[in-house]
Amino acid sequence: VGGIPSSVQPVVAVSNRHFSGCLDNVFFSESELSLLNPASSQGVLRACGVRADGTPPVTSGTLFGGSGYRQHQLPVPIAGAGMYQIYFEFRTLQQRERLLFYIESLDMMHFIAVWVGTEFVQAQVRCGGAVSSVTTVAGVSALSGDWLSVHLQLMPSSTSCSALMTVNNNFRFIVGSSSLAGPLNIDSQAVYFGGVPAAARARLSVPYTRSFAGCIRNVAAAQQTLSLQNATSQADSYYNRCPIMSITGLYFIGMGQAVLDLSGSMPSVNHLQLRFKTTQQSAVLAHVPGVLMMSGGAGALETQDAELALFVFNSRVLLTLGSAMQTTVFATSTSSTQDSYSDNRFHLVTVEHNGTHVSLAVDGIRSDGIAAPALRARALNLGNLNSSGGDSQGLATSVAYTGCMRDMEFNNGIVDVTTLTTTSVSQHGCSPEAPPLPTSPVPTTTTTTPTTTPTTTPTTTPTTTPTT
Repeated sequence: VGGIPSSVQPVVAVSNRHFSGCLDNVFFSESELSLLNPASSQGVLRACGVRADGTPPVTSGTLFGGSGYRQHQLPVPIAGAGMYQIYFEFRTLQQRERLLFYIESLDMMHFIAVWVGTEFVQAQVRCGGAVSSVTTVAGVSALSGDWLSVHLQLMPSSTSCSALMTVNNNFRFIVGSSSLAGPLNIDSQAVYFGGVPAAARARLSVPYTRSFAGCIRNVAAAQQTLSLQNATSQADSYYNRCPIMSITGLYFIGMGQAVLDLSGSMPSVNHLQLRFKTTQQSAVLAHVPGVLMMSGGAGALETQDAELALFVFNSRVLLTLGSAMQTTVFATSTSSTQDSYSDNRFHLVTVEHNGTHVSLAVDGIRSDGIAAPALRARALNLGNLNSSGGDSQGLATSVAYTGCMRDMEFNNGIVDVTTLTTTSVSQHGCSPEAPPLPTSPVPTTTTTTPTTTPTTTPTTTPTTTPTT
């Protein structure tokens, strides 16, 4: 793995005998091979994600520790400009309700604020006494650990108090509205990233004012780069110190399973959450065998063996909840910008059960809830089916899962992967920034190009210079 020893002569000539980079999640015949304790090795080996001095590697961007900020000066004022654009990129992992960007006028009566909410990017503007409602960019999670871009397009001279915000180049939303009187008269050039000073935090009128915890990079304003290195003032922020993230999670190889035993307490299921990344079109994500607590005669409760199951099915996300007597099946609708969840990118799935109804949401898009009695769980099985007394007949698919899974929560508690009983599953997790893999096989047929040179009429290239 990673190279060919000098004592081995390969049958086919190899131009470079040694690999430079990181390898992880190595399996052979359904068993994981630990690269930390090899039978033999050659050359300098270091653990991925650790530099020679033992510290984690870093990449470009400014790291914010959760209590700081960076203040800069805009190259030109916003007030009076015909069009003003501001751009930056950020990433964070499970750090909710944090301020990303803030700028206000000298009299503090006009401002623009962008923050990470409970799940998505949110923003608000104020023009004099008119404060807009909060705009939420649903459809792309702000907590995944992936780099996300925020692009603000401002029209300060407009008579309406509004701005156009684009997140990740796909999700465009209007912040404010034409019903609020403008213009957006921000005459100060002081702009804040990652938070504001403690003295100013108390007077802000935005929902969330806590400082950002994560990384910000590639900042630009008015078509000019704004270096976060040259801050007017700063606190608890570190230039070019963004860590290369290694996400704790599970990697399934198609025959594996991770089990959380709940038979001792059998709690009622009220919350289940996970993020998954796969190219499979149909597979098992999670399976919860247990009993339904149904109303019987004279107010008594009856129990029925039942199960809740979560699948990727035909590239959609599907939830089933039922018993040996009856199975209810319903599915989410996909995002309007996406036709498939089998695209090798992370997607957030949330199941909520309030005791009478169960609902499903994928990347913030929620399906209609259906009536369902309370389910008490015997186990939480991830990546495969394990009935344990439930009825696994008629479920959407029994194909074991291949791919990544992380950020698992059960009943609003984080699932510690080290406490799970696993089979053919790696606990090293998956990088949040892995590029998508092709979802269709590459053709293996060879096409022969004819050697006959076709007769063509020479084409004269026009000499007209195009207008740019």
